[in-house]
Amino acid sequence: MSSFRNQSIEKIETFIFYSMCGFAFFCSLSVFVSNIFLALSILGFIYRLIQKHDDWREMLMPKAVLYPFLAMWVIVIVSALCSEEIRRGISIFFDHYLYRSLPAFIILLTVRDKKRIVRLAICLGLSIIVNGLIGISQSVIAIGDYASRHSGIIHYMMQATILAMTIPIFFIAALRENEPRCKCAAIIAFLIAVVAMIFNSRRGAWVAVAITLPIVSYFAVQAKRKWFMGMGAVIVLIAVIFAVSPGFDDRLETITDPTEHSRTERLLIWQSAINMYADHPLLGVGPGQFGREYRGKYILPEATERTLGHAHNIYLGVLSECGTLGGAAFIVFWVCLFASTIRAYHRTHDIAYIVILSAALGLALHGVTEYTWGATLTMKFFWTILGLSYAWARADKETLKLGSQTSHMQNTCEALQNLHF
Repeated sequence: MSSFRNQSIEKIETFIFYSMCGFAFFCSLSVFVSNIFLALSILGFIYRLIQKHDDWREMLMPKAVLYPFLAMWVIVIVSALCSEEIRRGISIFFDHYLYRSLPAFIILLTVRDKKRIVRLAICLGLSIIVNGLIGISQSVIAIGDYASRHSGIIHYMMQATILAMTIPIFFIAALRENEPRCKCAAIIAFLIAVVAMIFNSRRGAWVAVAITLPIVSYFAVQAKRKWFMGMGAVIVLIAVIFAVSPGFDDRLETITDPTEHSRTERLLIWQSAINMYADHPLLGVGPGQFGREYRGKYILPEATERTLGHAHNIYLGVLSECGTLGGAAFIVFWVCLFASTIRAYHRTHDIAYIVILSAALGLALHGVTEYTWGATLTMKFFWTILGLSYAWARADKETLKLGSQTSHMQNTCEALQNLHF
């Protein structure tokens, strides 16, 4: 009976795995199709918990990350219940905070084998590359049209954030990998991602990559000579692209232009968000209700973007919608995520924590100029990376533990043999 039950659980987990593979592949390609595969995964996940739930703790992330995130859940719910549009606030909680984070919990409970973790990661990578190639082809067809944002078949902001999270990962893989085929694949993925990022034209994402890539890769690559050579090659590549495409060079210069339209417009929006927070300091205006309040009361006379639904900044967005309590919980979440990840990497030197650091930095830095926390594909992608990374780190830990136990048993046997003789 026990054997039959184990086979049944294994079949359920296999179904979930292949559903998650479909979700991962379409994660950078289609909201609709990825949602179908995620829905199948969730159904399998629920059925799996019904059939076997004594191991439910395995789906939990490390406490240093989980507890601040759960605290955010509580505060978002309270903020929603105290807002003018309770139904809207509750729906935002279920969508933004529960539904979009489910990939991490599903992976941690049902994907333990390293081969499966790698295959899911490959599906995610292929998704980025396929959409990147589509975006590049759009740019080639529209050669000279530097004002347009070519991002494949998903929204340009979502693609920009996903690329900001993963370009450093591809770069690190290209430098660390020794197996020729894997190294070649990582280099190709990195080149496609960089070109796609440039054609995407999101300057905030450019800045995020410029900060994240050298910092994260420096700690991840032990051979510093390789790192310097790699960084030199990246600088040359980007310089060549900008040299042959003067429109991108002009766009790069606008980053430091204080009179540039999108910059001045963001400053006005941020001031509106601050005014909104000042009027609702404790719990904010309610989750998902920035747009209504902004258009109805807080839009400044000088602003030309009059139909926005978010604050163009994740920190001010959460602060204005969930107040001091929500903003504080949000900052604590990020601080705990970064601190626990850095500590874990220094303790174990596991590459999984470098992947988490890259994804978190890319999302957090691009979130200074975009509301990345509210983008559906972006956040599902982020939680999927966290789930895969924590699952990989757990597998490494179990392997080390098993190796230590085996070594201890061998030493014990040798001691007994010596005692016998």
